[in-house]
Amino acid sequence: MIDKETQQEIQAHRLQQIRRRLREHDYAGVVLFDPINIRYATGSRNMQVWTMHNFCRYAVILEAGGVILFDLPGSMHLSQGLSQITELRPAVSTDYMIVGGRSDEMADRWAAELKSVLRESGIQRENIAIDRADLALCLACQKADIHLKDGKSVMEKARAIKSIAEIRALKWSLGTCEESVRDLKDRLEPGMRESEALALLIKGCVERGAEYPETRLLTSGPRTIPWFQETSDRIINNGDMIAFDTDMIGHWVFITISPEAGLWVTENQHINKGRHTKSRMHNYSTIQLCSLPVWDFWNTRTKPTSSLRTVFPIDMRMSLTAAAWA
Repeated sequence: MIDKETQQEIQAHRLQQIRRRLREHDYAGVVLFDPINIRYATGSRNMQVWTMHNFCRYAVILEAGGVILFDLPGSMHLSQGLSQITELRPAVSTDYMIVGGRSDEMADRWAAELKSVLRESGIQRENIAIDRADLALCLACQKADIHLKDGKSVMEKARAIKSIAEIRALKWSLGTCEESVRDLKDRLEPGMRESEALALLIKGCVERGAEYPETRLLTSGPRTIPWFQETSDRIINNGDMIAFDTDMIGHWVFITISPEAGLWVTENQHINKGRHTKSRMHNYSTIQLCSLPVWDFWNTRTKPTSSLRTVFPIDMRMSLTAAAWA
């Protein structure tokens, strides 16, 4: 596990990077609704999947001020003690799931509170970034003369630079993902459904501290091509290849081994490892274990003779992806 001191070091660096990007654009701050961005900026991970489609918690990061987390009143205690959060407040939601037909009214309240936050911090300019928002919020901000700017680019550029502590955390997270893949390898057997195999992979990741998978990409036999088919209840046969993305959200990082990582299933559960072959897109039976960089994968989908056809060992592939998405 990542110790508390390292966690605090990581969060301090991330907040520093966000504020650096805000200064570059002369933004007063950034409002974060995306739970991945909230987690990155504050360390808080309350109900991430649910709040992806119910906008009811958000964080305000001021360029010259504090970090305010607006959370559901019943769960504010979950973020107490997080080192980078200076204040906790109850959230004002405009989501229909929460407020029904009162969205416009609540949006006006939301905009008024945001202006109040800026004034309390002595901020006069009203250029503020936001990573995502409902239409009602955007219209209310226009009425309140709050100028919304693109916050997603701010966050993506902030996370592009890693600290030494983040790199240590990346390595630890990658190790937990690799161990989960080994668990899957050891337990795969003919007669198992694809969904059962995926459950084994997710189980191993969650047991080691991961939170949830972003996709359901594990296929077998003839379903491995074309790629991006979701996991089914197909029975895995002896000699089938298994192709999968891990796509796990875990400690400090998005981790994926793909596309495509592949395993052979045999009666004695011996999983052969090999390298990508030139005939990959035409005959899956010639492949044993392959792992390509994202850009090479897209090129092989459309241009099988691409000059970017360099194959990386699986550890390098994981490192490239983690560094890009953490």
